[in-house]
Amino acid sequence: MLACRKSRQCAHARGIPIVIVNARLSDRSYRRFRKIRTWTPQWWGRVHLVCVQSSEDCARYIELGVPPNRLVVVGSAKYDAARPTPEIAQRLREHLVQRGFPADARFLVGGSTWPGEEEILMHAYMALRSDIPTLRLLLVPRHAERRAELVQRIRACALSLYQRSTDRSDTPTPDVALLDTTGELMAAYGLAEVVFVGKSLTRQGGQNPIEPALWGKPILCGPHMENFRTILNDFLEARAVRIVRNEEELIQAVREFFHDPALAQQFGQRAREVTEQKSGAIQRTLDALQRVLPPAIGSDRTATRTDAPNIPAQGF
Repeated sequence: MLACRKSRQCAHARGIPIVIVNARLSDRSYRRFRKIRTWTPQWWGRVHLVCVQSSEDCARYIELGVPPNRLVVVGSAKYDAARPTPEIAQRLREHLVQRGFPADARFLVGGSTWPGEEEILMHAYMALRSDIPTLRLLLVPRHAERRAELVQRIRACALSLYQRSTDRSDTPTPDVALLDTTGELMAAYGLAEVVFVGKSLTRQGGQNPIEPALWGKPILCGPHMENFRTILNDFLEARAVRIVRNEEELIQAVREFFHDPALAQQFGQRAREVTEQKSGAIQRTLDALQRVLPPAIGSDRTATRTDAPNIPAQGF
């Protein structure tokens, strides 16, 4: 939005409010904006409203020159994701059973994994499979184009493989399912008994823990969840996620969840409750927009749009 100067000028000339929704400033973006904050107030002067995800984002925007009365904290719209249906997970399970996986397979799922994390998950699988005969590993890499590399690494660990993109298995009873396709992550989470959320152990940034939480699954992630800091804090406060800092901690946490179904259920239930309690960001955003948009034709609503609408920075 800030880069499109001509669009901003055109909107301002026509009296069209400029609004930023689901706004978040990553650590990287925040550092970059701070270097040029001398010039940022003139950009924000034509922005009527910024709907931010957290109080931390609100404070950062204020420091960068956004007037506090143009900020409103609405939460993350990621919590408003559509609830998954059991049918998508059941279809994937039936497909995997036809490819040699046990009908009662207990899946450890690595979702949106990055380099280095797949090896750690394979080591966990190899460490636990003697205790859990029906344990299987399901990997969903963040970048499907890494498939050749991952096939090589899986075979280097002497594990048998089913590869989704080719629909082929090494053996009649594979150890690992590699979903090197797109659009199947939610179904994979539905099959999981335990979920590891990637880009959090060997890389920085993290991935979205809300998706497995919608299924009520026990969630593990590494310590590097910078891009989901506020969401992670929601889960930590509810004791709905476990942080693992290395391979040993991951193996121990996976073992505990598999051997203690009641503990796994407690974590999963608390995770689902977080998604229910924190939902509503889209509705709060729509409510905030009503304060800056002109009334609809035939509406009795009085327009409140001004150059500085009376919208206090607030939480929820």
